Amino acid sequence: MGSWDNNIWSWKLDWSVPLTESETSDAAESLLLLEQVQPRRDCIDRRRWIPNTASFFSVQSAYAHLQNSNNMAAIDSNMLIALKKLWKNNVPFE
Repeated sequence: MGSWDNNIWSWKLDWSVPLTESETSDAAESLLLLEQVQPRRDCIDRRRWIPNTASFFSVQSAYAHLQNSNNMAAIDSNMLIALKKLWKNNVPFE
């Protein structure tokens, strides 16, 4: 994921297979976002999903967050229809 070099964190994303052109573009965008994030050596690393009160990610909490966000109008109507159908699918839990 990255390494420390003279107390400066450097992100290094390694991929197991060559990326497509679209994936390369997405990876570059992700790196731009990650440049704003610097791990701290003096803190224990952990993951946290802020929209869930227990800090755990779930598809349901992500969907609820999207529904409640102010950006709902920006979501294409076809996407909303697809998301509603997704929740009606009878997909077994893993």
